[in-house]
Amino acid sequence: MTNRKRQALAILAVFAYTFTVTWVIAKVLDLTMSIRVAGPVEAKGLDIRLHAENAYENGEDKAHAPRGHAEQLHHLVGQAAVSEKPEPTTR
Repeated sequence: MTNRKRQALAILAVFAYTFTVTWVIAKVLDLTMSIRVAGPVEAKGLDIRLHAENAYENGEDKAHAPRGHAEQLHHLVGQAAVSEKPEPTTR
């Protein structure tokens, strides 16, 4: 067997192994805790419903201004909003 054929066989073997293991893990997770979100959450968008932010600023649910993850204020259920500027520390 030539070196190219061995490499091609190794590539196919690794692909088959990783695909099979990934499929088994996903199937076990789906059967035990469901890896899919509910229909209304999926229709609204996971970024808004699960992460409290908007990936694209083209709809009614605009991301909090100013832009950037570190600068945003997130109003999470049951929690106070995160302060925009950290309190200065004294030494």
